[in-house]
Amino acid sequence: MQGSILSGLHALLVFWWATHILAQGDVCLGNSPFESNVERSENSDDDAWMWGLARNSHVVSLMDIRQEPMTSITDVLTDQNVSSSYKDFVNHDDADNSFRLPERLSSNGSRNGREATQDYSAIPEPMLFDLVRPLGAKHGEIELNTLAVFPWRAINRDVERDPFGSGQTTRDLGGIEWAPEIEYAFADGWAIEFELPFEKATLEAYKFALQGTFGTAFDNHFIHGFQMIVEPTTNWTLWNSTLLYLVGVRLDEVWSALLMVGGRMNLAGPDNDATFERLFNASLFREIGEHVVLGVEVNHAVGNRGRNQTIVVPQAHLEIGRFWELQSGIGMGVFDEGSEQSFIMRLIYAR
Repeated sequence: MQGSILSGLHALLVFWWATHILAQGDVCLGNSPFESNVERSENSDDDAWMWGLARNSHVVSLMDIRQEPMTSITDVLTDQNVSSSYKDFVNHDDADNSFRLPERLSSNGSRNGREATQDYSAIPEPMLFDLVRPLGAKHGEIELNTLAVFPWRAINRDVERDPFGSGQTTRDLGGIEWAPEIEYAFADGWAIEFELPFEKATLEAYKFALQGTFGTAFDNHFIHGFQMIVEPTTNWTLWNSTLLYLVGVRLDEVWSALLMVGGRMNLAGPDNDATFERLFNASLFREIGEHVVLGVEVNHAVGNRGRNQTIVVPQAHLEIGRFWELQSGIGMGVFDEGSEQSFIMRLIYAR
């Protein structure tokens, strides 16, 4: 297990380094993670810069807000300009005492069926373990997509479990896996999904999913929510269930990350409590221009009986026109019963 986790972390670091070299000059490593091209104030020293705060998509040094040094946290909290940033910390609406989703700004482009925006909370989706529309989806958004997994090298000594399959209840038939699905946002921040997972020509299950967005923070650099999945087999005897907490983080104008933490297990069937698995999925993305996203996705599962599996998926997302997007990548999976390498692609139509 430790080797699998280290391999995943190594893949994330290599991807970050490679894409940074490709776009050298766009990201200044010495600056705040909230702003890639901010010049240091001539009047600010290193201590003042460390106190920099993200506000209105710019870094405001406390030395720029006040001309004298701040020597304690009391100075920070009592400063009027800084306090206003803390007041907006979680994007809270004082009028109705509820969280509000970020407003999306109009632009000339699009991103996965929605207008491209300067809203930092718009985080790309991972390809293999995707979302039900992006977090913060708007009412009326709809998406049709199909995932396809083409294995070219696989060793699996337990055909009752399919690591690249849609859930714990699916068997490994050793063929091409594909899954058409439809997603719809029935309210702001809320979306549902229905999917039909196939392997070869065999329908393996019915997949139902619900996703909700809790809100944003840090001037829309942070967005979080949840996802719930119920997946009965076609004979309705086994029910696989998944519950995840979702966190999206906008690191700067081009870098972003998505985390999924939760668990899954069979709700019915023999010895179902032994099927519980803890899930940790992490994805890192780098936007290259307006229509290309490069990323790496790491999906890790740990079972109650010591069963482990890790799948690493380097991937590229390419917008084709206003409503179409093509995602492709290489899936490399290692698990207790063997390993698998697959070519993966997802074709998306969203508006």
